Amino acid sequence: MAGTFALTARPGLYQFKVGEREVPFVVAGDAAESRLDMLSDGDYAVAGRRLNLARAETLSEMTAAIEGGVPGREIWQTIAMLLGGLLVVEIVLTRLIAIKRKAHEAAPVAFGADQVDADGFRSAAGASEGART
Repeated sequence: MAGTFALTARPGLYQFKVGEREVPFVVAGDAAESRLDMLSDGDYAVAGRRLNLARAETLSEMTAAIEGGVPGREIWQTIAMLLGGLLVVEIVLTRLIAIKRKAHEAAPVAFGADQVDADGFRSAAGASEGART
């Protein structure tokens, strides 16, 4: 006796009740669902229509996807080294520019009568005052 029963979602052992009697039956799995072949591009296209599917190209990408990590590698150490190198270059360039400009040397300052003729300045200022009045 053969029949169909649609309420079997997974393979396994089921009990079907007919009146007072229980009839055990087994639902076998589809062997094609267990094939371990690589999926073709057509298989990915069909699955991609129904699922958000990401294709892993390497074992590390597959491991990262399973563990929930982000595929790739960390680059923070490289960026930190580059920034540190840029800081050292900036310091060296600043020192070289300061040496070239001789910013570390004090400019000579001279005080005295030979630098500014104070009397001439006063007489010129007095002459301009008299011209205004």
